[in-house]
Amino acid sequence: MPLRSIYKPEPRLKRELRRVLPYGTAALTSGAALGLSLLIPQIAEKPFFILFFAATAACAWLYGIPSGLTSMIFNALALAYFVLPPIGSLRIESGDDVIRLLVFGASSVVVAWILAKLRSTQQALELAHERFELTHEIANIWSWELDLPTGRVIWSSNPKRRSGQHEDSVQAWLEMVHPEDRDRVLAALKRAIETAKPYEIEFRVLMSSGAIRWIASSGEFYKTRQGVQRMIGVNVDITFRKEAEQALEAAAKGELAGELAHQINNPLQGLIHALYLLHQQVGESDANQFTLVAQSEAERVSLLVKELLRLYAHPRPSR
Repeated sequence: MPLRSIYKPEPRLKRELRRVLPYGTAALTSGAALGLSLLIPQIAEKPFFILFFAATAACAWLYGIPSGLTSMIFNALALAYFVLPPIGSLRIESGDDVIRLLVFGASSVVVAWILAKLRSTQQALELAHERFELTHEIANIWSWELDLPTGRVIWSSNPKRRSGQHEDSVQAWLEMVHPEDRDRVLAALKRAIETAKPYEIEFRVLMSSGAIRWIASSGEFYKTRQGVQRMIGVNVDITFRKEAEQALEAAAKGELAGELAHQINNPLQGLIHALYLLHQQVGESDANQFTLVAQSEAERVSLLVKELLRLYAHPRPSR
C-alpha cells in the first residue's frame, strides 16, 4: 500500500476482497494451467509441469508465500486427479509420476520462496524511495548529482515538484537562478570544480509562478569506480529563514534609527524653543530675520526626524 494512503480509511468490502484475492488468484491460475494442459496435452509432458509451475511462481510474486503455497497445493491436486494416471483419482500408480510430482512440489516451494523474497525486497525499496521523496518534499530539499564530463545534472526532485529522477543540463539549472545571483553561483561552481573542494552557496531562484525563493546549495566531490569525477549535493529551501533574518535586520535597523531620532529630536526641540525665545527678545532688529530663518530650518529638521520615527515604527515589508 502506498505510503501516502497508509492512514486513509479503507472500506470494509475492499479490505475483505484484498484478503481473499491472493487465494482466489491461486485457484484461478491453477484452473487456467489445468485447462491449458488438458487442451494441449503436450504441455503436460514438459518437465515439472511447466504451466502449473508458472502459476505458482506468478502467485508468489504477486501476493507472497501464502498465495504461492496455496497455488502449489491446488496444482498438485489437479495434476494427481486430472493429469497423472489413473485419471479421476488422487492415487498415483507410477513411481516415476510420484517422483515427478514430488520434484514439482519441492521446486515450487523453493521458487515461491525466492520470488516472494524478491518481491518483498522490491516493495521495501519502493517504500524507502517513497519515504525519501516524501521527507524531501516536507523539508523542501532536493538532491542532485553533477556529471562533470557531460555537464548533466541528475535530480531526485526539484522546485518544480516533478516526481521521479530526471536529468537537466547545467545551463538549464542556471536559468532558474536569479539574474543578480547567476554570476556568483557560476563562479562558485567553477571554483569548486577547479579546486575539487566542497561547494556551498546561498542564492535566489525564480519559480515558474514568478515567486522568488532562497536556496542553500552544498555539494561534495567523489569518483566512480571507473574514475569519473562527479559532484553530489542537496539544495535546501531557506526562504523562511531568509525572511526571518531580513525581518530581524529591519527591526534592528528600525530600533537603532528610532533611538538616534529620539536622541536628535530631544535637543532639537530645545533648540527650537531657544530660537523662539531669542526671536521674542530681539524685536524688530536685523537679527530678528535670522532667528526666523533658523527657527524655520530647525522645525523642518524636526519634521524630518518625526517622519523617520514614523517610518521605522511601521517598517515596510522587505522582499
